[in-house]
Amino acid sequence: MCEVSEEIYKEGIIEGKKEGKKETAFNMKSKGYPDATIADILDVGINVIQQWLYGNMAKS
Repeated sequence: MCEVSEEIYKEGIIEGKKEGKKETAFNMKSKGYPDATIADILDVGINVIQQWLYGNMAKS
């Protein structure tokens, strides 16, 4: 695989993992999990979780 194709492939894998975590965060929130627990389980910062869940209305 050429370097450009390999880089695009790696970016796709990273983006796919991010989207999977984002979907899981929404599912966990719908089940009543607190934001901090979601962040801990998904190994993502709480600010990231809040941005995903609430968009620009994220808590500070």
